[in-house]
Amino acid sequence: MIGLAINSEESLAEIDPATLPLLAQEIISLIGVPQTLKLMKARGGVRTLIPYKASPTCQLASIINISSVRCLVQRYAGESLEIPKADSLLRQLRNNAIAEDYEENDMSHAELALKYKLSRGGIRKILKSWSKK
Repeated sequence: MIGLAINSEESLAEIDPATLPLLAQEIISLIGVPQTLKLMKARGGVRTLIPYKASPTCQLASIINISSVRCLVQRYAGESLEIPKADSLLRQLRNNAIAEDYEENDMSHAELALKYKLSRGGIRKILKSWSKK
């Protein structure tokens, strides 16, 4: 998984849900990006049973807030969902941070490559795709 400590509300607001798996898009529409990210980090790639009733003692409530659990229960009660892995969402956050460091902090490709543990070619590719947005 991509290791990032980027979880500010501002960073999360820049996520484009359309680039994520369909189930992730649906969950984001129900509980928002921050709670979805928590769920994806904790349960990504694993089948998760959505209980019939939201309870502060259910497994999901130890991961996301109870109001988010209620939203998931209302939509998916009794279903076993394979929660998408967080990689695609974390990759977007990383790429947004790279573009921000490049544009606002005037970092070179080499500096970005070192900071984000990527190759210079990888940085160029990310910035090229970013400039098309």
